[in-house]
Amino acid sequence: MNKKHFFSLIAVLTIGITLFSTCKEDKEDYRDKWVGEYTFTIKEYYSYTPDKTFDYYWGKITLGSKSNTLLITYMDPLTYTNEHTIEVAVDSYGQFQIFSANDDFDSFHGKFVSYPYDVEFTIGSNSSSPPWQRVVSGIKKKEPHSSDYRYNWVGSYDCEEVYSWWFMSGESGTEIYQTQVDVTAVGDSSLRIWESRWERIYETPVKSDGSFRYATRGHCIDGNFIGDSIYMYIDPNNPGGPHGISVHSNYNGKKIKN
Repeated sequence: MNKKHFFSLIAVLTIGITLFSTCKEDKEDYRDKWVGEYTFTIKEYYSYTPDKTFDYYWGKITLGSKSNTLLITYMDPLTYTNEHTIEVAVDSYGQFQIFSANDDFDSFHGKFVSYPYDVEFTIGSNSSSPPWQRVVSGIKKKEPHSSDYRYNWVGSYDCEEVYSWWFMSGESGTEIYQTQVDVTAVGDSSLRIWESRWERIYETPVKSDGSFRYATRGHCIDGNFIGDSIYMYIDPNNPGGPHGISVHSNYNGKKIKN
């Protein structure tokens, strides 16, 4: 073999080894598809009797300290913070095993699912008095594609809320608050709207012109997007809450720039 062929062979082998190493380094982490922001519904049970349901609290899932673990951060309804975090081992099928030791609970199981939630887990203590159990279900926040007509409306809005109330006794009043409204896309043509002061979430269909409306016996939401602004009316007790009481809020807000 002459020198020219020898050096050509060395060059080809070097390139091959480099490409192979790069492919190994760029190998996809199976946990990545579960990383992101989530909206959680939390149900609390004491002595295995349903006690309270806490709906729609923000949380997140991030990579853990080991190659097979995840950190789950969610709203702890006992302390009302977003900083209750547990670390779980998860296999490639999405099944959980508890990883981090914790004196607050002695039972745990969970998994990633596909419908109607994206993740579900149960945590509890059978040795407490009374025994308690917390069932957490989460939906992952999904960003719409730029071709989706809802794309420009997704984000956070700094809003002024005009809160009005009336009692059958004749008392009435209006109060003004600053609050944040978060908008995410769900399904093919709907939005999920989270209002931070009341910590409530509403889902509503939205038209391509930015108008939205949804009403049930539990609430009514009506509004529209104009440019980078949101205008919204919410009646949380539509068509009427407790007898003799009427409350509603009007929101006017600007999108918060990233």
